[in-house]
Amino acid sequence: MKRIEDYFLIGDLHSSALVSNSGSIDWLCLPHFDSPSIFANLLDKNAGYFSIDMPNHQSLASYIPNTAILNINFKNKKSEFSVNDFMLPQPKPHCQSHFLIRKFKGIKGISKIKLNFSPKPNFNITKVKYKIENNTITITNEGDIILLHFPEKASITKLKDSIEIIFSLNTNEEIQILQEYRKANSESPNLKRNFEKETSKFWKSWLKDKRFFGNNNSDLIRSAITLKLSQYYTTGALIAAPTTSLPVVIGGVRNWDYRYVWIRDATFTLYAFHILHCHEEALKFSDYLNKIIEKNNKKDFQLHPSYTIHGEKTPPERYLENFSGYANSKPVRIGNNATNQSQLDVYGSLLDSYYLMTKHKVLTKLIPDKNKIMKIVKKISMIWMNKERGIWEMRKHQEHFTYSKVMAWVGVDRALRLSGELNFSKEEIKFCQKLKDKINNWIWKNCYNEKRKNFDLYPNANHSDATNFFLVLVHFLNRHDPRTKEIIENTYQELRENDYLINRYLVKDGLPGVDSPFVLCTFWYISALAALGETKKAEAIFNKFKSQFSPSGLLSEEIIAKSGEYRGNYPQSFSHMGLIMALHFINKYK
Repeated sequence: MKRIEDYFLIGDLHSSALVSNSGSIDWLCLPHFDSPSIFANLLDKNAGYFSIDMPNHQSLASYIPNTAILNINFKNKKSEFSVNDFMLPQPKPHCQSHFLIRKFKGIKGISKIKLNFSPKPNFNITKVKYKIENNTITITNEGDIILLHFPEKASITKLKDSIEIIFSLNTNEEIQILQEYRKANSESPNLKRNFEKETSKFWKSWLKDKRFFGNNNSDLIRSAITLKLSQYYTTGALIAAPTTSLPVVIGGVRNWDYRYVWIRDATFTLYAFHILHCHEEALKFSDYLNKIIEKNNKKDFQLHPSYTIHGEKTPPERYLENFSGYANSKPVRIGNNATNQSQLDVYGSLLDSYYLMTKHKVLTKLIPDKNKIMKIVKKISMIWMNKERGIWEMRKHQEHFTYSKVMAWVGVDRALRLSGELNFSKEEIKFCQKLKDKINNWIWKNCYNEKRKNFDLYPNANHSDATNFFLVLVHFLNRHDPRTKEIIENTYQELRENDYLINRYLVKDGLPGVDSPFVLCTFWYISALAALGETKKAEAIFNKFKSQFSPSGLLSEEIIAKSGEYRGNYPQSFSHMGLIMALHFINKYK
């Protein structure tokens, strides 16, 4: 079993695949991110893969710089070859075909290469029937077809659960194997294109007008490419991660489907895109948000915490009983019940994102009118005193979570900041100011623990959570107030595992097992330190934290402090947004 951090991400802007450092494609859903899997060896050994089986060769994997093309070098004493794995980017609303390419090149000697092709469509529920003719393997999957085009000189053998493909590769010889996924009744595309050249050109061209800074350009570039790969081009939706049910605790039940969009991520997403000058991506995501707003623009204005890539409510959870789970971690979930939770912070996050759109002129054309802004403010005024599940989506019970109250304050504050441009009336401004002050006073009275000199997770919890770092970044805490430095330091001392790994919280949350340190929390802490003027300390912690980055530069949700192993869904958009934010704040306050 491969470690989570041994995988590399490739994609086509509509879906993506995870490829191990030894060349096994162990995760791929088609035609979209949240579609059923074709390859799911990551979650069950019988659920499909496309492997390169070279046990007598050493392999070394890395991205070709400034691209999403994975290069794996295989060698032994007698021979050496490389393979470039990639998907053809398709920046268009509707694509008829999805292409996954494996391009082999001989470097030394004659290499006898063995592949095993074992697609298991529809989460290994659909029975696979192979048809082999004209150097093509064809599999029908509920109106779609999977085609694998292999070289003429290849030897093909049907095994019990896969098709074995063997061919020889000479020095300097190049051989391409192409997997195609399309509708059965669609036209056959042009397969004589130079897919690798197109893919390389796309990524290098896309990066040209982006903004990178400081001494960590490669980290920013990999994070930018990862976020681009996680955005569904058709609607602009940005998923939390391309995987489901990679466990937070091995053998435990903390296994969730993250192939959806969380509204609270809106501000993080737009801010990260703005920092890197990803203007088109920001516009597309803003458009996605606005369509959700339009759809929910009713009297009660009820928003769900998460939505599908098509802007629909996230489907309810169901279990894939035929999957054993990563390292026998069950259940494997499809869908996410957190979408039914009450989470107050989504409204403040939405208004914060609208403020960001206005502040940075490139986004202004998507700003809604003041009536919609005021409708959200009035929604906040009606619900801000309700208990709910909070940012950590605790399933134990509802509480008055400090972070959620702060995000209610943020929402009203951002509405006030927009009041001039949106021509608020005096009455509307007065209403907002009164509500903002009321929320602020309540938070300081009920959530600030005078004895602990810190904000509690919720009133009288006597424990904090890592969102305290974020309170500086949304300007709830004044960075010049001495109490702010005290709050940040006390939170860090309470939650840290070591110098650079920080837990979300330490309270029991109603689920068995214990979380590992949360990657985003470290980046929040680094950002807060930089905002407080401690940029040298922030930079030192970032550099220490880099020792935990995977060889690919991709980041997970959590990291085990003792072993450095990755946990949770991967790669995690939240973590990459946090990296971009942390480096931005270091650069800003340096």
